[in-house]
Amino acid sequence: KESIPEITEVGTKVLSSNQPAEGVKDLVLETPKLEVEEVSVAFEHQERPNAALLKGKRQLVQAGVEGQVRRFVEVDAQGKRTLHSTEVLKEALPEIVEVGTKEEQVSQTRDQALSATPAKV
Repeated sequence: KESIPEITEVGTKVLSSNQPAEGVKDLVLETPKLEVEEVSVAFEHQERPNAALLKGKRQLVQAGVEGQVRRFVEVDAQGKRTLHSTEVLKEALPEIVEVGTKEEQVSQTRDQALSATPAKV
């Protein structure tokens, strides 16, 4: 008989597996979450002097209004929070109060009239 050239490789088959042979067996992919928060922003208090108001008097010029801000925060698997961006939804308006600085003036004619009139006994 005539020999047929045939090559047979022994033990070279590659075994495939879904799990690694070494290291971590179960891989868990933990992706960060994006949290959207809406936060109120307090308004400022401003005082302005007003020479037309008597000293000690206060007058509200503008009422304060709180603002609103939206924040985008990334939270990773360990709970670490990273602020990515902020968006102003509504600007805060300051409260403006005018404070009087005018000194009260006593009428000089009244003082003179009182001192010129003799006291009755």
